[in-house]
Amino acid sequence: MRRGRITLLVLLSVLVLCIAPNGYGNDFDGDGKDDVLWYDTSSGRVHAWSMNGMDISKGMNFKYYGTGKALSTGDFNGDGISDWLSQNTQTHKVMISLNYGVDGDGNEDSRDVELEKQPDGNWVIMGVGDFDGDGKSDILWQNEDTYNTGIWFMDGGTVKSVALIDKQTDDSWHINGIGDFNGDGRSDILWKQNIELKDSYAHMVCVWLMDGVIVKSAAFPTKQPGDAFLITRGIGDFDGDGKIDILWQDMNKGTVYTWLMDGEKIKESSGESGVLSDWFVQAIGDFDGDGKSDILWHNPLNGGFAAWLMNGAVIKDKGMVTRFTKGSWKTVPDGSNVVTIFNSRFTDQGDGSMTDMFTGLEWMKNTTPCDPGGTTWGNALKCVDELGNGWRVPTIMESYSLCNKSGVQTGLDLNATEPFAPHYCNGKKSDLASLLNKAGFTNLFSNHYWSSTTANYDPLMAWSMDPGNGSVRYMQKHIAGRVWPVRTRR
Repeated sequence: MRRGRITLLVLLSVLVLCIAPNGYGNDFDGDGKDDVLWYDTSSGRVHAWSMNGMDISKGMNFKYYGTGKALSTGDFNGDGISDWLSQNTQTHKVMISLNYGVDGDGNEDSRDVELEKQPDGNWVIMGVGDFDGDGKSDILWQNEDTYNTGIWFMDGGTVKSVALIDKQTDDSWHINGIGDFNGDGRSDILWKQNIELKDSYAHMVCVWLMDGVIVKSAAFPTKQPGDAFLITRGIGDFDGDGKIDILWQDMNKGTVYTWLMDGEKIKESSGESGVLSDWFVQAIGDFDGDGKSDILWHNPLNGGFAAWLMNGAVIKDKGMVTRFTKGSWKTVPDGSNVVTIFNSRFTDQGDGSMTDMFTGLEWMKNTTPCDPGGTTWGNALKCVDELGNGWRVPTIMESYSLCNKSGVQTGLDLNATEPFAPHYCNGKKSDLASLLNKAGFTNLFSNHYWSSTTANYDPLMAWSMDPGNGSVRYMQKHIAGRVWPVRTRR
């Protein structure tokens, strides 16, 4: 699977704020509490919420960065104030804005530095961390074609040195986060692998304990997530011990788990933190200034934002923060977390497609490019074939992965003989159409969408997916249904 384009750092990244010794939270006003940073991908505006526990104490306005930028943050000059890292998604030029704080009106004081060294188009920024322990952020890169990873060691706006990491992976492993897992003052790398099994798949995670570009140890945690429904939600120091921890959520049940880490070991104090359905992590940071990471949740159905103030795996306090419709506003990462499901599961590629970050499939943004009133199965195949550009009618397993909140392509019995009995992708009825519309898709109806998969027991029937109730079932091929094209990522 190809790694995400650089635009994913804006479009699909969460603000994850490490408070380990070599991590830097987004505290732009210097009050000792992390802020939630926003970037409007439509206008180029940047704004921040100054957090005080579960309250927004004030808003802060930052410079206009323009559209088509990938933004992240870190402390590149070691002055304790977050700086900006941006990359032009067309020219790939990288720039650092060194920040010197904000004035009484919440306006920033900064100096832009365009780096003398620039990457070629095959390298994408995966995150930011202090890999050499000098108190200044460095940049982690990965090559989209070779999957090699490398580090730019930084001193303010100067690239001190560039080197490849001495251990590499194949494309089955994905970077999930960057932080100090063993407390040695140097950033480490969290990897996750999707393992295909006979009838399902599972997850495995691995921690690279780093010393610069040297992998001191590639260690597997004493426990593995296993279940395909268990999704990484972010990393942060939830117990305040100076070592990064991992946040998980079971997308089937909504259960939230916290792994409190000591290197690759999971402490006995780890455990279940709570249960939330239809809520997604929007930010992780120390919002109340107690030295422990907290969680900001967002419900895209009602626009609500809620905070969990954490003490290890225990929620010490929780409550609503505000409500607003995000639209094109996305949270900006501080570079420590590169999991791309927190703002949205999908990213708009700007070419009429939306990439599902769970599967890597590209779905057409216009969900009904053929007859909006519906068409037969045969005409649907013909219509999509005429679109060209790699578009095709999805298989039922691809439709099922879109219908399923965790993106799994397993668990559906293709030999079922009940022709019209719905199979609910998430175990129960769920209005996925509303979620997908809010994610940016257009013309999505609560009706059946064809797959290319013919029913095993009857060649006159084919599988279909209904986002209105989150189900898949058979339909007779002569009945009118809509069609939602997909393509393999180019």
